[in-house]
Amino acid sequence: MNKTDKVLDKAWGIGIAMIFCGIMILWKIKELGKEVAIGFMSICIVVGTILILGSIYLTKRVNADASLKDRYLAIDVKERVKVIARYFAEFKEYAEGTQCYDKAMEHGNVIIINHEAIENILRQQKNDIGQLVFMLKALKMSVEDMKTETDKLILTIRLIEDSPSMTSTVNKAIYCLSDLSHVLDKIIPIADKQLEEKDALNSDDYPFVIQELNKPNLLLSIFGIKNKSNAIIELTNALAKSTSIRQVAVQTIFDLNEKYKIDIHNVFKEELDKYYSQYIRYCLSDKKLSQEETDNLYHLKKLFCISDKKHKVTYENACKDIYKNTLNDILVASDISASEIEFMKKLQRDLDIPADIADNIYKTEISAFLSGKLINALADNELSPDEEKEFVSGQSICATNGQLKMCHFKMR
Repeated sequence: MNKTDKVLDKAWGIGIAMIFCGIMILWKIKELGKEVAIGFMSICIVVGTILILGSIYLTKRVNADASLKDRYLAIDVKERVKVIARYFAEFKEYAEGTQCYDKAMEHGNVIIINHEAIENILRQQKNDIGQLVFMLKALKMSVEDMKTETDKLILTIRLIEDSPSMTSTVNKAIYCLSDLSHVLDKIIPIADKQLEEKDALNSDDYPFVIQELNKPNLLLSIFGIKNKSNAIIELTNALAKSTSIRQVAVQTIFDLNEKYKIDIHNVFKEELDKYYSQYIRYCLSDKKLSQEETDNLYHLKKLFCISDKKHKVTYENACKDIYKNTLNDILVASDISASEIEFMKKLQRDLDIPADIADNIYKTEISAFLSGKLINALADNELSPDEEKEFVSGQSICATNGQLKMCHFKMR
C-alpha cells in the first residue's frame, strides 16, 4: 500500500469516527444542553461525511489516473522475488535435489525472465499492450506453478526433517507467492480492458453506425434543456445514413451547434479524433487508399476540424500498425516466400513508410516474436528438438538498410 492509499484510508477512518461521535452526542444531550449537543453533532456528522465522500472520490481518481506501468511497478515484483528467494535459501539444504524443489526453482527463473520482459516493454515509449497482456499472464502462470511445487515441499521437508521452523518458512514462501498472484489478478483485467479498447480503436469496421438518442433526465425535461450528448450521436447518425461521407455538409455541424448550444469541435474533440482514426483504418483495411477514399477522408478532416498535424500523426500511426500487423502475420507463418518479401516492399512504398521506421519495426517485432516463442517453448521447462531447431536456425525476415532479405537468427 503506497502513501496516498494510507492517507485515504485514514481519512475514511476518521470520517466514520466523526459520524459515530456525532451520533453518540445524542446520548449526552441532557448534560450538554439541546443547542450545544445539536451543534456538536452537526459539525461531527458534516465533517465526517465530507471526509468519507472526499476519500471515495479521490480513491476513484487515483485508481483511474494510475497508469498500467505505475500499477505494475507498485507491485515491486523484483523485491518480492528476493524475499521468496531468501525463504528458499533457508530450506535449500533440506529440499535441494528433490523434484518439487528443482521444479519450483525452474519456475522461479521463468518468473525473473517474464518480469524482465515486462519491464523492457514498459520502458518503451509506446507500449505493445498485446505483448504486455501476454507477458503478464505468463508471469501469473509461472507464479502459480511455483506455488504448486512449493505446496508439495511441505510434505517433502516433513519427511526429511520434521522441523516446525522449516514448515513455517515454506508457508511464508507460499504466502508471498499467493500475494503476488493476487495482485496480478487485479492488474491483468485492467490490461485486458486496455487491449479491448485498442482493438476497438484499431478495428477495420465502418466506424459510423446508427444509434438511438439519449433520453433527457427529469431535470432537463422540466426546463426543456436538450441532452448535449445527442449532438455527436446525431452527427454520426448522419454519416451512417449517408451513402457517401461527402453528402454530410459542414452546415450540419453549424446546425447541431445551434440546436444544442455547444461547439461540437471543442466539446467532443476526443470523440471526433477517435472516429477519424477509425475511419482512416477502415479505408486502409485493404492496405491501400483509393481516390474516392482519399476524397472522403479529406472531407471528414474538414468536417471534424482535424488539423494537418493531427491528420499526419493519425495517418502515420495507422500505416505503421497495418505494416506491423502484416509483418506479424508473415512471422507467424514462419515459411517466408519471395512473393511475400516483394509484397512487404510494395506495402512499404504504398503506405509511404520511411526505410528507417520500417527497419525499426522489423527489429522490434522480430525481437518480440522470438521472445514470445522462447517463453512458450520454456513453459514446460524444456526445449524439444523441433523447438531447438527453430530457434537455432529459424527462418524469418529482417531489414538491412531498408532492404528486405532472407536471414537466419542465431540463438547461440
